[in-house]
Amino acid sequence: MKIINFLILIFAFTTIVSCNQKEDFDTINMRVNSTTAYCTGVSENSSCLLVQINDSIGSDNWDLFYFENSIQGFNYEPGFIYDLSVKVIPISNPPADGSSLKYELLEIFSKIADSTESCQTEVVIDNEKINNPENISTYTINSAEIINNCLHISFSSSGCDSDTWQFELIGSEDVLESYPPQRRIKFTLDNQDECLAFFNVDVTFDISQLKVEGNELILHLDEWDEPLIYQY
Repeated sequence: MKIINFLILIFAFTTIVSCNQKEDFDTINMRVNSTTAYCTGVSENSSCLLVQINDSIGSDNWDLFYFENSIQGFNYEPGFIYDLSVKVIPISNPPADGSSLKYELLEIFSKIADSTESCQTEVVIDNEKINNPENISTYTINSAEIINNCLHISFSSSGCDSDTWQFELIGSEDVLESYPPQRRIKFTLDNQDECLAFFNVDVTFDISQLKVEGNELILHLDEWDEPLIYQY
């Protein structure tokens, strides 16, 4: 009888320890958009995922999700809309500037190419314009990314109302015959405002006219340090 009681005590103790060690987490459904957005608050020139969670899936509202709070096991590829199942785990002692939650991928329900995306305006191919040394207005490019045939540029400038600004993407007529070939592009902004308010603006350009023979082109965007790889 003493042996049985001892075994019962061991079993009960093991069960209690196991329960105490059980990880506390929630499971959510998440939809991830095909494009990212410029965001602040974590570091300069940050990009955020655009997500919908649970009941907001299918609505017109998208929330910012910092890449720094990345989803473990999820490799994001622009141009696709994802439906995911995600585990959300509380962090007991998070760093002062870090998230109190950890995200882990459980399942990818779907990954669908976004065929609905349309660019705002087309690139203008003009050597005279691209070689014009005058920079119409001052701006800062925060991010530049090619998704399908669209170049997404996020930029900042000061003014009164960003809706009045005129912008243009100019492509060079000249192509450097390398492998892959290379081409220069330039973003210009016409902003006549004299206000000091600061705006972040996202614009898209159809760059399909820049295609040359082959299936890849390196684009060099003025005021942006990194080359852009255009695959088609």
